[in-house]
Amino acid sequence: MHPHIEMRDESPFVIGSHVPVRRIWDWHRRGVPIATLMARYARLGPAKVLSALAFAYDNQAFIEEDLARAGEPDSQRSLPWYSGREVQK
Repeated sequence: MHPHIEMRDESPFVIGSHVPVRRIWDWHRRGVPIATLMARYARLGPAKVLSALAFAYDNQAFIEEDLARAGEPDSQRSLPWYSGREVQK
């Protein structure tokens, strides 16, 4: 059970947002550190970001299918806010 995740149109989203789990997972699997994701999605809070990642790790094949099905445009997959460095606290 992932309390911060809900299904919408066959895709998992972070509850109370328009953020699909696939987006957080895609950036994470491409090397964006969790701390950077939490800073980028500060309005979600750490519990929801970590819940999205937990859901993705528990359902990797499903999330990969969701990524392929969604076919998000390059503008959604680019990381203009990520410089490759860890976020400083």
